[in-house]
Amino acid sequence: MIHNPDDRVSFERIINVPARGIGKKSQEAFLNWVTRDGLSIASALNHVYYDDPTPLGSAARKKFAAFAAMLLGWQEMAKVGDLLTMFDNITAQTRYYLHLEDSSKIPEEAVERADNVQELRGLLQYAMEYEQPLHEFLAEQSLVADVDSLKEDTDAVTLMTLHAAKGLEYAVVFITGLETGILPHSRSFEEVGGLEEERRLFYVGVTRAKRALYLSYAFRRALYSGSGGIAAPSEFLADLPPHLLDGAPATLATLRRSKSIESQTQWNRDPQPPSRLKRDLRSGTVSAPNEELRKKIIPFPGLPKRADDESEFKVNMSVKHPQFGLGKVIGVEGKSGIVSVLFEEHGPKKILADAEGFTALDE
Repeated sequence: MIHNPDDRVSFERIINVPARGIGKKSQEAFLNWVTRDGLSIASALNHVYYDDPTPLGSAARKKFAAFAAMLLGWQEMAKVGDLLTMFDNITAQTRYYLHLEDSSKIPEEAVERADNVQELRGLLQYAMEYEQPLHEFLAEQSLVADVDSLKEDTDAVTLMTLHAAKGLEYAVVFITGLETGILPHSRSFEEVGGLEEERRLFYVGVTRAKRALYLSYAFRRALYSGSGGIAAPSEFLADLPPHLLDGAPATLATLRRSKSIESQTQWNRDPQPPSRLKRDLRSGTVSAPNEELRKKIIPFPGLPKRADDESEFKVNMSVKHPQFGLGKVIGVEGKSGIVSVLFEEHGPKKILADAEGFTALDE
């Protein structure tokens, strides 16, 4: 609205958010006046601001005038390139952070939304350092959705979220991440009706496919922090009719097999004493029921034996990560295989010791 005060869609989104007492009837009266008299949003706000005759009631006129006064002030700041002061005035005058607290269901949601707002402030600060005007900043941030610029004849894979896929169709569709905690998302379990909303979202993705649909989930997934664990298949998979599937459905038997595989993986201890074969493989030796048979067995070269808590990464060791760059080890969790690293540019992170490209620089 600051850059283009005639943007009616943006006007309707912000005129009473946060709430400033401008109800639906007042908004309708304002927009009907704009349409009837052939005015732009900006010119109508100017009429209200300068107290020209309008068809609005006195109470509504005062509230629109107060909004117009704030908007004009922010536009002046944008003209001189003071984007940070403009941003801080917007959040302060509209009491936006208080609005986030009031409109969030849980405190954690308010904190996350506030972090997103602060991320925008950081982008504006970066723009100011390069003396970038507001209109260039807005263009660079690509406020138009990526799906609006998709070219159907492009011979390439299209990546998008399930929300962005609404209304589109493709011959072949892949839906990945069908794991409990991702789809359905972990937050959906905390919200009334959240699980059903996730189910509808999954249905949207399924019905985007015209010819073939591929559904997949990971057996083990590293999440945002670099840590991860065994992933449980999404309960939505069990709802799919078996006769429509080429792969194995996520039935109870499938889940049991996953648990069986889990007990045999190297990141979990064996629930039962290891067999002779496992002992031989770990120790690099061979054993057999009798001496004659033992002499005939030629063992494979064994790997160096490492204590459970031992790790190639040590505290204060310099390391390199393909995404986060250079850092220093500040903690090692031997049993879980997680390394805590303080990266020079990205701060503290927890990384799996066997993550691809994660290497120690010290000898």
